[in-house]
Amino acid sequence: MIIPYRFRTLLQLIPRKKFDNLVTKWDVDKGTKNFKCFEMTCSLIVSSILVLESYRDFEEIIKIPKSTLGDSLSKRPSSFFEELCCEILKAIKIEVSDRKVKKAIREIIALDSSEIVVHGSAFALPGWQQKSVGTQHKASGKIHTVWNINNEWIEDFRITPGRRGDSPVGLEFTILPNKMYLFDRAYNDLGFWHKITEFNSYFVTRLKDDFEPLRA
Repeated sequence: MIIPYRFRTLLQLIPRKKFDNLVTKWDVDKGTKNFKCFEMTCSLIVSSILVLESYRDFEEIIKIPKSTLGDSLSKRPSSFFEELCCEILKAIKIEVSDRKVKKAIREIIALDSSEIVVHGSAFALPGWQQKSVGTQHKASGKIHTVWNINNEWIEDFRITPGRRGDSPVGLEFTILPNKMYLFDRAYNDLGFWHKITEFNSYFVTRLKDDFEPLRA
């Protein structure tokens, strides 16, 4: 695998000891001789930064055969990478904990989701089909993120099928006191709004065009 020199410092943020413990826990290197999970993880991070959009780009730039990558992606569980993501976020937070950030009276917390294109084989799973598809079967997931704007930090996140609505997922997040929450009109559950006010936090949003107010 060829990793550009400028990315090597970034890859050092992967806590290697904890990474190896997760490899053992999830047994992700079982039956693998060449393309180990650490090498795969580094290559996926680099490909994301370089915005590689196809197996061909991956093969030409990072020099890993598409068959090798495809087999590894299908065999290794997503739960391993989700747990690894949490560990990497903790490592990054330690590195930036000494930064002097001007604090607001109420920290601003943003909620939003982004669509993730996933392997087409997930099309058959409930909720993973893309809402708008052409002649080919396409599948997608969503990453729902709670972003602390002041501290430039991900407070929480969820990964769901692409058809999962934002509002139900919002109810799963822990609401923090004395914050200012920002979100779009997809988060339209009145119980969610009430929960924010109960914790002495505020929120700013926008109503849907067809929203009907509660009547006494």
